[in-house]
Amino acid sequence: MRRLNTLLSSDAELKSLSARAEKIAYTQKIWGRVAPPPLNQYSHAGPIRDGQITVYTSSSAVAAKLKLLTSQLLKNLQNEGFEVTAIRVEVQVKSQPRPHARVALRITPSAAQNLLELAKKLPDSPLQSALKKLARRSKS
Repeated sequence: MRRLNTLLSSDAELKSLSARAEKIAYTQKIWGRVAPPPLNQYSHAGPIRDGQITVYTSSSAVAAKLKLLTSQLLKNLQNEGFEVTAIRVEVQVKSQPRPHARVALRITPSAAQNLLELAKKLPDSPLQSALKKLARRSKS
């Protein structure tokens, strides 16, 4: 880690970039404390520019809730020492990985037979019906 810090402090551009990253990380840490628990998990703080903090989320529902709580969040941020006068909320849609093809699972014929035997021992009930249905579907 020490070598990385030496590298980052050796170049003026890298030093500036490192300082900005540290500032955003600190802002995110404070955002985690300031935002209400369900919302702080689904949003993250970005940079503060000209008194405006940018908050990113991947959900429009979370964005709407954050916009409703803007005045409370501003007060909380100001109590933490931030000089902010506005909150900008941006929705950033994340790309979703393609869902895996569902594989139909089947039970063995002996397992199906055991399910039928168990169903015969049970009184008429939703469980008995479900076991019979599962056993019949596995045979086809």
